Amino acid sequence: MASLGRQLVCIACRNNASIISGALSRGQLITRQSRGLTLSLSRGKRFTESKFIGFKVPPRQPITDLVTHSSIYDGPDPAPAFLDPRVQTILQRLTGCDHEKVFRHRKIRYIKPPTYVFMTDLELKKVTDEATRKAASLLIMPPVLSVKKDATVVLDKDPAIKGHYKSKFVFTDISLGVPDNKRLIVTRETDGTLREANTDERRRMNEIYNPRYGRSIVLPELFSAARLKDVLAQGEYEFVLDKTCMQLEPDEALFQSVIATTYDAIDEQQHYDVLLSTRYYGTMLFYFVWHKRADAIIVDMIDKDRMTAAGEIVTLFMLIHPTSGTATAAAGLEQPLQLVQKYIAEDCADKSGLELMLLRHEELQRNKRQFSDGAIAAHGL
Repeated sequence: MASLGRQLVCIACRNNASIISGALSRGQLITRQSRGLTLSLSRGKRFTESKFIGFKVPPRQPITDLVTHSSIYDGPDPAPAFLDPRVQTILQRLTGCDHEKVFRHRKIRYIKPPTYVFMTDLELKKVTDEATRKAASLLIMPPVLSVKKDATVVLDKDPAIKGHYKSKFVFTDISLGVPDNKRLIVTRETDGTLREANTDERRRMNEIYNPRYGRSIVLPELFSAARLKDVLAQGEYEFVLDKTCMQLEPDEALFQSVIATTYDAIDEQQHYDVLLSTRYYGTMLFYFVWHKRADAIIVDMIDKDRMTAAGEIVTLFMLIHPTSGTATAAAGLEQPLQLVQKYIAEDCADKSGLELMLLRHEELQRNKRQFSDGAIAAHGL
């Protein structure tokens, strides 16, 4: 069991064996001796197994301004649309797979020196195929799920113990082989109410008993609104997305709020290409299309002479919103230009901006054709 509040004490039992776990601050030490368990603290005090009841640690200072966002998946479930094979195919194709970017050196402390090997053509093909498979695995997109709401399920009420303790107690099933999202975790309130643990309690208990690399029990300051704004202003989009996926679960409201805030910052600065050939580009496109905010990225693609990609985003819009005007009017169309024109006529929020960009694109294509025809005529072909 674990007490959350002014003091944090974690004690769990499995197979009649007591497992004592404490949230230790810097400088505290656990040592085991042959005659029993001896716990030594930096202050020099010693506790024996018979007298030990847990570690007292200073109360953590929770982040008071956690990121919140209105465009999270708290309505219809987006998972069926996201997992549609046609949607996945389009998202993967638009993401791309630039090996130089996928396998680039990241900001880590130690970088392994390169290894040079002489290979035959057959060995080179095998290595290339293996690199392609590895790149595909590195580009697997994080799942898009609806927000898991905290359902306060009361299991029992025992008024007799009201006022006996000043802190809550959390009871955690630490059996092996149980997924974290299905692990039984319940909380006993100070008024005697026994209920299922909420999202924050589940996250902290799972991290105590089943820690994962890169995660911390206390949420990083990165997830505060002020700190996140500063980091995004520096263009560290992928760092924020990596840290969010490492620390939080995709069905948590905080996870989706941080992700949505990051995508909004990218949209505001039009830094879409920063996420090309990363595992987040597809989910970013899905986010914009799901919330019907794809105008800006379509304009950006047309401006960069990527009309085919712009047409695929319109196709994506039709798949995700099958009852939209575009899905009805553009049924059977395949040409990217025609798809974009139907989108402008039916569902575009920034019609003037897209129409202007479309006119520029058509003029550019005419100039290219005239130049090509002139070059051919000059060479007498």
